[in-house]
Amino acid sequence: MADISEKDNREIPVTLELLLETARAIRDVQTAMEAIDVETIDAKTEKVVLRRISRIAVLYRFIPQILDPRRIVALADEAANRPTWYKVNRDHFFCPELSIADLAQINHIAQHSARDYIRRVQISNDCYKNIPKL
Repeated sequence: MADISEKDNREIPVTLELLLETARAIRDVQTAMEAIDVETIDAKTEKVVLRRISRIAVLYRFIPQILDPRRIVALADEAANRPTWYKVNRDHFFCPELSIADLAQINHIAQHSARDYIRRVQISNDCYKNIPKL
């Protein structure tokens, strides 16, 4: 197994996309070796770099942070506060063949709203403020 340095374990942003990616990989182990594009930050230059790595490598590298109970609670809270945002992103992630128009129609919202929901997958940085330490 590869050695993961302390720098690799730094806090990563909470995103719906990352948590859904984890769900997809867990759901279908056969796709775990599939290569995906991942944005990472170069440790030396601190520039965002696009890398192609396997889903299993993403999981291995980030699993302590992805499966942090507070992250899961934060996602659940965000989904409860914005259910349509969650449904649009979930449908977009698991059914990539659906167009923005399809997603809007399925969720009974305007197309521009569906587009905006898909663009904003970041969960706010203050998502932990009301969650007690576990």
